[in-house]
Amino acid sequence: MKYIITGSSGFIGSHLSDYLKLKGHVVHPYSRTEPCRVHKTKYYSVTSYQHIERAINSLKPDCVIHLAALGNNPKHKDDNEIMKTNVLGTYYTVKAAVHNKIPRYIYVSTSSVYPKGKTYFKEYEPLPPSHESMYAQTKAIGEQIVQYYGDRISTAIMRPFTIYGEYESPNRLTQVAAEAIINQKPFTLVTKAVHDWTYVLDFCYALEFMSRNVNEGIYNFGTGTQHTNLEVVRILEKHLGKKAIFKPIDEMDHFRKFDTKNWKADTEKMKSVGLKTVTSLEEGLKYICQSKTK
Repeated sequence: MKYIITGSSGFIGSHLSDYLKLKGHVVHPYSRTEPCRVHKTKYYSVTSYQHIERAINSLKPDCVIHLAALGNNPKHKDDNEIMKTNVLGTYYTVKAAVHNKIPRYIYVSTSSVYPKGKTYFKEYEPLPPSHESMYAQTKAIGEQIVQYYGDRISTAIMRPFTIYGEYESPNRLTQVAAEAIINQKPFTLVTKAVHDWTYVLDFCYALEFMSRNVNEGIYNFGTGTQHTNLEVVRILEKHLGKKAIFKPIDEMDHFRKFDTKNWKADTEKMKSVGLKTVTSLEEGLKYICQSKTK
């Protein structure tokens, strides 16, 4: 198959580009920034319809996987840029895909569109009218835009839960903690916050699977289990052979607005179409440690 991947310079996008190439697919990665790892990337902005239309029209991919987004990183503080990238960028990419009669379009949303307080997060439940962040708000709007075009193109909307792995952004917990343990530096840890930690290559498999699959609609992607930040650090200690030096913060009053004591995917729908995760948290964190110590 032939793919166009937006946001290919990012953590997931760079892994996905490599994964699809290894599977024998033709990949055209697009990004507006330098790639986080070395691979050939064409530079353009998803906020330019002319750029996107030209790329899709000339390449005629079998599938567009739209990953490009801003806001899921503390350095992304400009709400105007987040709005343009996440809303306009989604509108332009799906519109160009429809105009050029592309067979399949996959929109990568986020589990952040869900409200706090649920035991499991289910795809069919209505989303709140407002969200904790501009990132979550604009990703939810992106979902609505894709659904609007759903009668003109085959689409799938993916809601991944806490994707982690090698070469993740240096401000993410797995990277901060691993580097601190290796260098024996102190750091602050919100010990009781939890996530449904989902390994990046499992998600790459899911995106390839859904690109070849006729099932449409919204799909969670996660393990269906949750682990605390402290559990993550203990596993990293085990594989790095050193103890972490951290200041624990374990009271809910000190949680950041996106921290929670309950965060896991309902996996019934994803499993019903054949999707699954295969990498345990232990295995995934081991791969991170190996990448940092080899």
